[in-house]
Amino acid sequence: KKLEEQKVIEQYITLFDYASFGYQGYKVLLMLNRLKTEQIECFRKALQTHSAVLSIEELSGHWDYMVVFATKNASHCNKELHDLLAQFPKLIKNYIVLTNVVSYNFQRRYLTNSSAHSGVTIFGGDRTFAKLERIEKKLVKDLYEDPVIMYSHLAAKHKINPKTIISKIKKLETKGIIKGYSAVIDCYKYNYFPQKIFLKLDNLSIEKEEECMNFCRQQKNILRVSKLFGQWDMEIELEMKDTRELQDFCTHLRTNVGDIIRNVETCSVIKQHKIANLPLSFFLEK
Repeated sequence: KKLEEQKVIEQYITLFDYASFGYQGYKVLLMLNRLKTEQIECFRKALQTHSAVLSIEELSGHWDYMVVFATKNASHCNKELHDLLAQFPKLIKNYIVLTNVVSYNFQRRYLTNSSAHSGVTIFGGDRTFAKLERIEKKLVKDLYEDPVIMYSHLAAKHKINPKTIISKIKKLETKGIIKGYSAVIDCYKYNYFPQKIFLKLDNLSIEKEEECMNFCRQQKNILRVSKLFGQWDMEIELEMKDTRELQDFCTHLRTNVGDIIRNVETCSVIKQHKIANLPLSFFLEK
């Protein structure tokens, strides 16, 4: 409760794998023209309420924002993106689209040495599409809106025995539709800073890719590694104490896997404006 009051814990989320529902993730890096603050705020609100947008991150560096879309295919993403661009024709100076192939989520291992926090959660990649019963889809919506809702409240809401509710949720977890539950942490509050590193890789083989992933697994400050398709091949998300520590990490990265790295770009995350694991459009489908 104290961490919630201090806004160290900003919210709680249920970790769904959008790929299980037939969605593909697309990361759009945006460079904005320097217009009035009101125009940028209007653009951000449009993104926050957009049914296909999963997350919005404000960045510093070459790019101003990263927006993650989840749609059923690239054509649908292209339509949604261009509809947005048409609404704000003078705002976007440049953008690139990266297909998110698969993401490997690590815990914040720099906060603890416990072996219980050493697992990896995989999102995306090849998935068998989930077929949900009516009550399962309702439970997905409930847990999307309130990840900490009590089973007894769900049982009362749907007029179902609590044991049945528990069984249904366990089934969603076993299927890999629900990957877990997490808290959204503002690491700035305890003097850590979120960073992104984009890598363009060269001479990549399965063995070299696995070597790179093994290196990332051993770095306690890395939160997530995503394989991408497009201008960049890999995105590394991490939290560091300062720029010196980030520079040391980049040097360590080049020393260990530099033979497959063609280009590197870093940027800082200023603020997370939205975070979700499932698009609102899923709940609008018949």
